[in-house]
Amino acid sequence: MPQSNYVVLIVIDDLRADQFNLLLQQGELPFIQKYLADGLRSDSTACFPAITYPAQSTMLTGLYPDAYQIPGGHWVIRDKKIIRNYNTFKELDTINKELGTEVKTIFELIKGNTAGISFPLTRGASQRYPTKNQIFLLYIWCFILLRRKFLHLNVLIRNKALDYFNKPRSFFKNGEPPKLTVMWFVTSDDMLHRYGSDSEKYIGCLKDIDSKIGELIEGKGKRKGLKELRFFQDMIFIVISDHGNYKAQKWIDIEPFFNKVGLIPLIPRKQDGNFDATFGSVGFFNLRGDSSWLEHPTTAQLKSYGPRQIDLLHVLLQIPGVKYLYYREDGNTFEHGKIRIIKQENAKLQSASIEYNKDKTKYIFDENDENDVFGYSEDENAANMLDNKFHSIEDWLKATHHLDYPMFVDQISRLFRNPNFCDVMISTCGETIFNYEHGITKNNHIFGHDIALHSAITVPLLISGSNIPQSTIPYSKSTDIVPTILKLLGEPIDPKLTGVSLI
Repeated sequence: MPQSNYVVLIVIDDLRADQFNLLLQQGELPFIQKYLADGLRSDSTACFPAITYPAQSTMLTGLYPDAYQIPGGHWVIRDKKIIRNYNTFKELDTINKELGTEVKTIFELIKGNTAGISFPLTRGASQRYPTKNQIFLLYIWCFILLRRKFLHLNVLIRNKALDYFNKPRSFFKNGEPPKLTVMWFVTSDDMLHRYGSDSEKYIGCLKDIDSKIGELIEGKGKRKGLKELRFFQDMIFIVISDHGNYKAQKWIDIEPFFNKVGLIPLIPRKQDGNFDATFGSVGFFNLRGDSSWLEHPTTAQLKSYGPRQIDLLHVLLQIPGVKYLYYREDGNTFEHGKIRIIKQENAKLQSASIEYNKDKTKYIFDENDENDVFGYSEDENAANMLDNKFHSIEDWLKATHHLDYPMFVDQISRLFRNPNFCDVMISTCGETIFNYEHGITKNNHIFGHDIALHSAITVPLLISGSNIPQSTIPYSKSTDIVPTILKLLGEPIDPKLTGVSLI
């Protein structure tokens, strides 16, 4: 079984598997092709929602939101009257505290030096870059002073990784280089949202990341590369993305709609307002119970909601492009419950439900409908799952990884098991996009990545290095990264992890 003294995990933000594979074939990523493509390959299913911070939390813990406290990148901390938004530099570091003590990050599971570069979630890392104080300085420098030179972040990430191996005594008490180095190249996400995945700037960013990976191995300037330092021969690289991407058909300003139906954004300090939402193409709606924000509303309250007593489940389906609506059934517990689904297409409504029993799920839909709401019945493998029985995440992954909504039945149940998750979730599946966050429309970009279609949730995975045989795994998932790293480094694998080692 291949083992190593060093593992480098490289996460390239916002990268589809099909596009990455095509760029490799076309020779557009020469350093990845030269050094990292001769090993294990897989198309990996990211977590849902396909959003950076939930994806990173899942990737670096080997668990899903049913195991840790944070439900996503945006959520309402009801008892503290706080709207949490991890996209703001002021709140970015709080993810390390709010993840919860019930789970451990990959940094906390490894004995020895570890380093997290550019990742917000670095709890337990021996070294992290940037530090809490450096986040503010980098924000000012990169986002305000050097907006046109945003790609320079790739240089900083490369330099910091090389520093850890060139002069480990400057960073680690025992003078040893890190057993695990995690690098997050975020610049591709910025280019995707602004210009799209087919743009020259996005492709150019991927090429720049490729060059920085090459310089990590071959060296740059006074910094020796991993080959010259003789770490490369005993090192395993893992390349993956947190999520894919898509292009919406159109952007719509959603604020007038909310005003029209009497939905008033929450102001936490005053407890004013009757809803909080973030809404790309997937909308997450946090709503108050009858007496206060400390309570989640019942189904009856959703159907007679707010000062105008609107049927919220009906009203939200009137948002342009909305195809799916999800909400909890009353009386759900952490161990058992149901999530109701309404699908709207061509003015026709279909209903279905997901029932969970601990970490197994079954999918039920109206037998009078010609097709189930996710289209699984049209695929031979997926149709076998429609047997009114409970199935594991591995069962769902095997049967649906190649489809839109891969292992989606499992993912939805895990989200709604998290007590901090929203009350109602809706999706346009990329037909329309809104870019609305906590009462404010942020921009009119049409490029996103939150939906559950195959293009947005299937990412590339490469594992290469000493003694890694050349092979292809037809499917995998992001929670497999943690147990795989632990296996490679000879560390014990906690049986509570959702993922499995790919080695």
